[in-house]
Amino acid sequence: MARTERFYKVDQLLKDGKVVPFAGLKDALGVSRATLKRDLVYMRDRLH
Repeated sequence: MARTERFYKVDQLLKDGKVVPFAGLKDALGVSRATLKRDLVYMRDRLH
């Protein structure tokens, strides 16, 4: 899955305001812990 697709999927998973565990996000995206962490840091710093 491309990075942009992951950003969109994270946004969709968190959109409802529900708490999504880190492991749940990682499994839903099929990425490593390090990749998810990098993506979340990028989204936090540059998209909001």
